[in-house]
Amino acid sequence: MKQKQYIFGYGSLVSAKDIERTLGHPPASLEQTTLMGWVRDWSLILDNTTTTRRYETVPKGKVPNFVVALNIHTPVDREQATNPNGLLFPVTDEEIRKMDQRETHYYRVEVTQQITYKPDGKVYAYVGLSEHLGTPGLRSKAILPNSYRKLVEAGFSTFGKDSLEKFKRSTLASNVPEIPTIHTSNV
Repeated sequence: MKQKQYIFGYGSLVSAKDIERTLGHPPASLEQTTLMGWVRDWSLILDNTTTTRRYETVPKGKVPNFVVALNIHTPVDREQATNPNGLLFPVTDEEIRKMDQRETHYYRVEVTQQITYKPDGKVYAYVGLSEHLGTPGLRSKAILPNSYRKLVEAGFSTFGKDSLEKFKRSTLASNVPEIPTIHTSNV
């Protein structure tokens, strides 16, 4: 029998609607869990003029050149783990390929041993590709799209106030301006 597999969502992949948009159906289940020994931050920097998940400012409809997105990584130097919370959802081989196609700025890693909720299978998470971890100069040109932050926070809120508060506590500050935006793609 084939071993089950799961995705650990820690950003937009805590939104059941966002997961459904990629899989083509609602997730079969969502389980809250924590990824021990890792850090969640806003370290991914995307070229918003070329990405398929584009943001535009409100009300003027301008396209910011660079936006930050959530990422996870193991601590470096003297950095403390934030132990990010998130959700597990099961995926088939075909669905994991769909997730890989969606998460083009990330690579998939197995994190089964670091998850507090132990499902009956392997757990994967998406970690930002090094070419999308911006330099300080590039970071100074980036914004945090508030529609992205709101999507993530709404996803955590569906599991209660404690889940949202843990998200806030276990996520390092973005240290970039947060701008009113709308999401303008169907990806």
